[in-house]
Amino acid sequence: MTKYRPPVVKESGGKGDNGVASVSWSDTKCKIAFEELDTVYKVLREDLPEYAQGWDLSEAFVTMDGSNETVFSIRPVSGVFTVKTNGFSRQGDGDEPPAPQQRTGKFGIYYTFNALLEIVKGKFKGAIYPYYLYYKFSDYEGIVGIKGEGASSIKLMDYLDCAGAWDAGELEYDDNILPALEKRIKVAHKQFQIVVKKGYVESVLEVEIEDDEPEEPKQKEAVKEEKVEVDEFGDTVTPKKPALKKSDNEPI
Repeated sequence: MTKYRPPVVKESGGKGDNGVASVSWSDTKCKIAFEELDTVYKVLREDLPEYAQGWDLSEAFVTMDGSNETVFSIRPVSGVFTVKTNGFSRQGDGDEPPAPQQRTGKFGIYYTFNALLEIVKGKFKGAIYPYYLYYKFSDYEGIVGIKGEGASSIKLMDYLDCAGAWDAGELEYDDNILPALEKRIKVAHKQFQIVVKKGYVESVLEVEIEDDEPEEPKQKEAVKEEKVEVDEFGDTVTPKKPALKKSDNEPI
């Protein structure tokens, strides 16, 4: 006899199926096929995130919503993109300030957070990549320091450098540094580049991003000045009009 198990009810706001998927398009719909999950969904273009409604790419990293009825997010699988930090991920209520998420691993408890990197240029403008980072901050004489020199600490430092976290100098330490750090990064409004593979950010690149050149104002057309002739009495002479030539189409 099979032992009874209660149905699993997904939390409100949770995520559904996700991963690399084949995508095919019609004028009004798209079909999303998760190969590893062996699941297929058909979604109206108008129900996709607004930034993706005009796409036609054949492969994408897709995350469905908790009910697997609509697309929560979609992004290109690979490429190099110019981005800015949209913010940090939240747990639960979106109005709550960002906070590190506690996890338990092989070596005990550790903390992580996601920086949300939004593409700001090109065809895929608006797509967002979560950038998974370890919460490796420590108190160094009352200011924020980075804990350790391992790969996860270097990854965190590289991101913070690119995002402009230190443009305003040192930052006072707090038990949860993310709200202050998020605010500072948004003020810096730095753009940088990311290298994406298999739907995830592999690395960040600090590059000089040139602002779009402002449209040059149109120059006013020069007004042709007519030469004014004056006779010996000081009166203006009206120029004689040249005799009209007969049109080639006019009968002689």
